[in-house]
Amino acid sequence: MMLYTDKNTISEAKDSKILEDAGININNSKVQTENIENAIKKNSDMINLLCLIGGNTLVLQKIIENLDTLEIDIEKPVICSYLYKNENHTFESRYIDIVKKGCSKKNAINILADKLGIKQEEIIVMGDGGNDISMFECAGLKIAMENAEEYLKENADFITESNNNNGVAKAINKFIFDEN
Repeated sequence: MMLYTDKNTISEAKDSKILEDAGININNSKVQTENIENAIKKNSDMINLLCLIGGNTLVLQKIIENLDTLEIDIEKPVICSYLYKNENHTFESRYIDIVKKGCSKKNAINILADKLGIKQEEIIVMGDGGNDISMFECAGLKIAMENAEEYLKENADFITESNNNNGVAKAINKFIFDEN
């Protein structure tokens, strides 16, 4: 479990290899190890993101069902998938993003679009996981990655190649630079 606050990153993982595999720089002095439940209670006003990494879907669904016992105001959590490939390894995990009320990708896009005077039909979003669902509601063009969650692909206007095959770059070239 990873807890991101305004000031630091907190993890229950004591094994530095687990943190490194999750993309956390263990040499960063802002990374602390602590009991997550205690950290939530102490830092509830500063929490930006709580990410539960790993677990099977049934366990993660049970956790989501029990989240209402926390005394913090959060967006509706979703189960997401993470797939990372490089030439030597493939890492796949399911996780839950838990964010403060109002801290969704949709809200961030709407705030930015409003400040810049961009209309909804001019917005292009790209996603691959459950945490991208909300932003699909505020875009004129919704693009899913080939390796995206099925729900996202079903609601996309276009499916580009996977993120492991430069799908974002290819979608930008197609829709922004009008290249095939």
